[in-house]
Amino acid sequence: MIKRNLDEFFYSKIWMLVIVCIVYTFYSVQIKSVAISFNIDYWEYFLLSMSDQYYTIYFMMLSFLLMIFYVFKKSEEIVWIRAGTYFRFFVSNILSVASISAAFVAVHVLITLVMGLGLSVNNTYTVLPDDSRFTFSLFASYFDTPFLAAMGTVIYLIFGLTFLGVLFLFLKQYFKDIQVILILIVVFISVLLSLRSDLDQTFPYLFFNNFLILHHATSLLDHQYYRFFIVGSLSSMIGMWIIKNYWNKTIDGRLSKFRLRFMDKWNLSMLLSRKNVTFIILLLVFTPIATLLKGNDITTFYGLLYSQFAGHGTGYFFYLNFLQMIIFNGIPLYILCYFIESEGIKRSYLLLIRMKYKKSWVESLVRSGSLFIALYVTFTIGIILITSLIFGLSFAVDDGVSILGSSLMIVTLKIAELIFCFLCIFLLYCYTKSVIFSFLSVIFSYLLCVFTGAIIRYLPFGMSSLERIREFSGSGDLSFFTSFIILSLGCLILYQVIKKNALYRIYQ
Repeated sequence: MIKRNLDEFFYSKIWMLVIVCIVYTFYSVQIKSVAISFNIDYWEYFLLSMSDQYYTIYFMMLSFLLMIFYVFKKSEEIVWIRAGTYFRFFVSNILSVASISAAFVAVHVLITLVMGLGLSVNNTYTVLPDDSRFTFSLFASYFDTPFLAAMGTVIYLIFGLTFLGVLFLFLKQYFKDIQVILILIVVFISVLLSLRSDLDQTFPYLFFNNFLILHHATSLLDHQYYRFFIVGSLSSMIGMWIIKNYWNKTIDGRLSKFRLRFMDKWNLSMLLSRKNVTFIILLLVFTPIATLLKGNDITTFYGLLYSQFAGHGTGYFFYLNFLQMIIFNGIPLYILCYFIESEGIKRSYLLLIRMKYKKSWVESLVRSGSLFIALYVTFTIGIILITSLIFGLSFAVDDGVSILGSSLMIVTLKIAELIFCFLCIFLLYCYTKSVIFSFLSVIFSYLLCVFTGAIIRYLPFGMSSLERIREFSGSGDLSFFTSFIILSLGCLILYQVIKKNALYRIYQ
């Protein structure tokens, strides 16, 4: 079976391997020209080529995942039967991944050895006046010679790719292909985040680049970098134990009670139509890019995050800040209003026949609308994160500021405020039967924030604006906890009023 998987890796998708070889060859030529310029010897050149973090992460890691995805994509029930037990079959796949990892790295090693011919072989570290662009100093403390450092780098790279392959096999066992791809995308984004920030200093074992690149491990744990070997091995053994005992279980079966109901799916399919999603993506991509291009001296992820959710305070009026807040909050509310008028009510009688109770309809509508709002806000954070990575923004923050904690607070408050506004619109619609009037009433309510007074501070409209939150602005109206309590109680009260009384006025 191992031989069959290796044959699949080398021959069935030979074009992928050829592309990898071509790309790495051109990369090695570039590294060799640098080596010649700085009079770097053979094994130092080898070390530079095999330890480059950008090639390893941006190309080697992705190409390896793509190739093993195709190798293990086929159904293997016959092989499983021949193996006797599923656990033996899974162990064979792990050994296949280890063999593929070694072969994949060996191809890179062979190209590097050939491309380095002609360089001097001194096997000593070259002292350079500017070592910032080289990794020699990161290895000299742990390995006596470049040759030993190169061998250590190769072994560690094989270990890291094997661990990555084991993770892939484990995910493939319990998730569908599209779900596995999404999880691996998250893993890759976390690696990019690790390169741009110091988060891996706090959580070193959560970022996969530390399992692939040796000098990343040594820079974090110093001489205790062997801990990454231990963590990777223990994680693989835990995964094997889970497979041995629960190989026939499925995640979908365990999570079936969390699946969306039929009407929730139908509502979301309308809200997340291709037209709506395209418009939201264009808006959310344009806003942070425009903010960076207009020259606001934003150099950090936190700065860009704050600018997108700053909103507007109370007691003053800034036109651009107010307009940005209205547009960001108004887009999902407008889509929900359009859905209520064009889809929800026109088909309400057919829905009520199916659902039997009016309350069931409003419960489904509120659930779908709340989930749509949560997706909108969460996707906004994702767009800001990706934009920060593309533009090379720093993830450094001031002392006492937590990116994760701040992001959770922002998401929580924004979702709570938008749900509150949505329920206000629906409540007004129940009484007026005019979705346009209901939408405009809520939007114009945001103008109240320009006034001053004790009551204005507790106005729920615009309460998620960071300019009004003390933890973010330093001089805001209310604390995060107080704002969250007000918005939560407001949502609860509005929902109960709609469910118990106002809903029935729609059908009068």
